[in-house]
Amino acid sequence: MKLIFLAIAFYFNLYVVILSQVSTVDETWWGTTGKSTATTTILDGARIYNGPYSYLGYFPPSDVSRGTLSIKTNIKNGVLDGLLSLSYLGGHSTGELDFKLSGIVKDNIMTGVWNIKSKCYNKYAVEDESYTWNKSYTITLNGLGQITAITMSNVQYGEESKIQTDSEGYMHGKITYKYKDGDGYLVIQTNEYCHGVNVSNYLIDVQTGKLLGTKEQLQDPSIINDKNYNKEEKLFLCNGIKYKLTGELEYCQHLFNEQNEIGNIWSCLSNAGNCSSCLPNYALPRGWKGVVVQN
Repeated sequence: MKLIFLAIAFYFNLYVVILSQVSTVDETWWGTTGKSTATTTILDGARIYNGPYSYLGYFPPSDVSRGTLSIKTNIKNGVLDGLLSLSYLGGHSTGELDFKLSGIVKDNIMTGVWNIKSKCYNKYAVEDESYTWNKSYTITLNGLGQITAITMSNVQYGEESKIQTDSEGYMHGKITYKYKDGDGYLVIQTNEYCHGVNVSNYLIDVQTGKLLGTKEQLQDPSIINDKNYNKEEKLFLCNGIKYKLTGELEYCQHLFNEQNEIGNIWSCLSNAGNCSSCLPNYALPRGWKGVVVQN
């Protein structure tokens, strides 16, 4: 009986090995030309990616973006599922670029904590500036692919932005941006949100902790608060009066820098040649323009 069981197990394992094939083929990613190594299986008569996947590509030597692109991940039944890591080292119009990205994808949906580092060495260095930029991002996503928190750091200038959202992906709590003002003083701009509604804005001097200027109060906090929020109807209820959310914003671009770098990162990846359909899904933080009394 034991021999029969071992024979069946051996046959099953051999069957799986025969169905799974590893191949290396020419492929293109993000403007590079290289080779991918992938495990494939036959499912319902079609060959699909199913297992480890890696890619190593090169930009043309004459291209200003000369360099190498490396991608490693896992694909399950044709979609990303597992750790994805991406590294790009190479040329840029203003210097040498070092870009790294890593995070978990589950059934083609980004989830958990993602880390991104983007550093460009400045070949036109002025004074003590050794970088064109040196930035890092930590992005947290829920199981639905919604961004629930972002920390963005501009290491070179000591700048930092923090964004957080509620369970639906709407900005919630304190959204902060630390930077140096025109006179070189470090300040923190704080935008307070409640389920996507901007309630107030104010500026604080970091060294003294004192308010600069006056606090901009956009909404009445006795009305627009957690206690009064109705998630199902997407409104605030206070003293029998309904305050309906209005003017939904698909994402809040003003919270990112002028280059909208988070969007650029994904748009670059979404133009990634043959594997563009395998790229993960995500949703940027959303907001509302305001509230109106519902009749």
